[in-house]
Amino acid sequence: MGLRRGNWAVTVESRTLSATREAFELRARLEAFEGDTLVRTRSWDCRVAREGVQVGARGSSSSCSRPKTPAGADALTGGTSMARAPANRSGKVLCHPSGERWTVELRLDENEARQGCQYTVYLNRVFAAETAARSAGEQIVAEWAAGRIAVRDLMLQELAATYRRLRETYQKMQPPAVPTTTSAWESAIGSWEELGWIAEADAVRLREHVRRAFAPEAGGMPRRRIRLDTESDSTL
Repeated sequence: MGLRRGNWAVTVESRTLSATREAFELRARLEAFEGDTLVRTRSWDCRVAREGVQVGARGSSSSCSRPKTPAGADALTGGTSMARAPANRSGKVLCHPSGERWTVELRLDENEARQGCQYTVYLNRVFAAETAARSAGEQIVAEWAAGRIAVRDLMLQELAATYRRLRETYQKMQPPAVPTTTSAWESAIGSWEELGWIAEADAVRLREHVRRAFAPEAGGMPRRRIRLDTESDSTL
């Protein structure tokens, strides 16, 4: 969610609530920006047992109680992770100068059941200092390795950020609205590459994001409304 007025801009990004048959799981990360500068982050990892909740029941009253935690522990402070970390995940943070600012490239490696996957994702923000860029990248890698962030979310964020950046740079933006399907994204990326708005390497990476993020098992992408005058980048 973001607000923009002239040179003043603030953005807050957050994630995500899910549930299993045994528990409700809150794995969330909040990022607060002033313009393009990350000023504060906070993470939560909380698992609440589904005690008294009948899975699949309709029309019945239900309740949920929070499990007891050890003395001094708070499941919502981010200090203690109650979820089991996925095996064999690692990542590398590369910071690149971009004018007077810095961009962050993440190279993520995942090995499971004798199959290895590698992902390259750029964070959807630029940073005023290299130290801030590296710190943000390392925190994302740590949360991804712990299973708190899905790589699909990072890919969708980079796609949306690319559209927003091009929309702010080029007056005759194509397409005029954020793509929401595989074919629309592929068409848009092809047009941007042909116009010289993005490099070939970036086009290849973005196409791979689209392929992975819009795979049938991954689900769809929420359509986003981007307004460049006052408020901007809110989810419909």
